[in-house]
Amino acid sequence: MDEDVSRYFEKISHGAVMRVRKECDMPLWYNSMAYHDVIAYINRTSTAIQGVQQLEPHGYPVSLTMRKLCHLIDSLIMQLSSVKPHAMNSYRTWSHQMLHKVFNMLETALPATKCEYVGELGQYLGSSFGNFTRADYGTGNELSFIFFLCSLFQAGILGAEDEPAAALMLFSRYLKCVRRLQSLFDLKPSAHQGAYSLDDFQFVAYMWGVAQLCYEPPFSPRELLDEATIREWRNQYLIVGCVAFLASTKTGTFAMHSNLLWSVASLSSWTQIYTGLQNMYLKEVICQFHLLRELCFGKLMAFVPVPPASQLMRAELGHLSLARQRYLREKEKLSNEQEQQKALHHQHHRRDHKREHRREREREWKREGSSVQRLSSIIEASHSGISSGSSITSLSGTSVHMNALAKRLGKHKQEQNQNQKQKGQHMEY
Repeated sequence: MDEDVSRYFEKISHGAVMRVRKECDMPLWYNSMAYHDVIAYINRTSTAIQGVQQLEPHGYPVSLTMRKLCHLIDSLIMQLSSVKPHAMNSYRTWSHQMLHKVFNMLETALPATKCEYVGELGQYLGSSFGNFTRADYGTGNELSFIFFLCSLFQAGILGAEDEPAAALMLFSRYLKCVRRLQSLFDLKPSAHQGAYSLDDFQFVAYMWGVAQLCYEPPFSPRELLDEATIREWRNQYLIVGCVAFLASTKTGTFAMHSNLLWSVASLSSWTQIYTGLQNMYLKEVICQFHLLRELCFGKLMAFVPVPPASQLMRAELGHLSLARQRYLREKEKLSNEQEQQKALHHQHHRRDHKREHRREREREWKREGSSVQRLSSIIEASHSGISSGSSITSLSGTSVHMNALAKRLGKHKQEQNQNQKQKGQHMEY
């Protein structure tokens, strides 16, 4: 009977459905493609975001589809500005409106060739903002959003180059939205949170936040809980944002209200912390039956067995990923090309300026040459006047007139010689 039900739900036309209905289905979950794909996606993203800050200018590529998906989450956040706080009816109203609109919003955000996945993606996204019947939220809802992100890559909607932006832009906006929900409606931690978690609601946010710090971190784990660290880095690293939210919603010291996080911060290596968090996630979070029984599986996150001898993918920490190195090389190459073009443009501008300056000097020399010619003509006319006696009536007047003309002619010839010398120097240059 169970086999017949499983085969029935495997039909693609039924979309994403719940598959873990009994505790005896848990071994099927560990051996499923969905389990291996989501762990591989989390660790692949952890590798990609090492050494990358959230608001780093041009720190990672952002595609048009990514911008549209971010706008989708921003729109959901904007809708919260008009709801009445601390009222469960308002939360349920917002949830109903979100479920009603999210499929159309996804259809607008996705490429036209990928609209066949809107139904399944909408189910994952709609389940990631808490349970509006119980008015609670927890790591199961967070996992549903991770399913949504993973499915975007599985469907080819996003590419490998979008992995940093998916975590540092899209997932960051999701955290902003659910924190707003928690603050507005006092959502309770769901039953599938338990005492294992670093805080009451999230876990993957801590893993990815630690992964960011596994390469050239600006502060050590022991500085994580310091007020100065929180104030300076809360918008750049996911884990610092989590700590800042805890500090704003809890009273007392971290040793009192977040003892596990306080203990983790005493370790000496971010890589060591990530390894511990990953093991905790596998053994104490993602294996919870109460978490999985409300999770849906579809074509993109398939609840089918993996090939024999398949192993879980592990994150490669402590060094930049190959994709990150390639992106930084391309970025540096582009920057060098822009600098070269800028220098070449400046050189052409200087050359044009010098050419125009030479042309102006040549025009000036021509004008001065014309003046000298006119002066020579005046002198010749004066000589003619002296010889004929028609213009100059006295010898003394003639002498004064000739001396003045001679001085003017000598001055112009001297200036002309200087100009020719400068022209020769410009031509040599």
